[in-house]
Amino acid sequence: GQSTSAKMGLQMRRRFWEEDDGIFGGHLWSRSLQLGEFSYPSNDYFSEKGVLLGYYGNGNQANLSDKSVQGRLDHVLTQASKVHPQIRDEFESAYSVWWEKVPYSLGAYGRTPGLALREQLSKPDGRIYLGSAGTGTRPAWLEGAIQAAWRTVETLHDRAMKG
Repeated sequence: GQSTSAKMGLQMRRRFWEEDDGIFGGHLWSRSLQLGEFSYPSNDYFSEKGVLLGYYGNGNQANLSDKSVQGRLDHVLTQASKVHPQIRDEFESAYSVWWEKVPYSLGAYGRTPGLALREQLSKPDGRIYLGSAGTGTRPAWLEGAIQAAWRTVETLHDRAMKG
């Protein structure tokens, strides 16, 4: 199956977390907030505007996929306002991606198939070779996709050299 991962960026008029709260980068984790991961930027300190990672979750948080785009935004702002009451006043715009809603995607990445299945998927089947993050040892990461691609290229090269 596919992961139900999602992200939402929140652009703010000013960097209130720095100015008001003295927060310079890092993450906010709380079991009482349904935000998944909430992150503060670690760059451009003291600049005029800033973008917060208002939500990064994998389906273990609130199920927001069934809500409208505005409903998701309202949820995130409501949850974040429990920590930062000024967030609604400073909010300017948002962008979100719910990968399970992206056509032909069905999710952010394939779930880890387990060692036995991963080894089976990594073997050629006649002229068919698979090389994707899901067949590497680091699924869901670019590193895993590159690792799997190199493995596939090496396997194809070995086959070509044997004639």
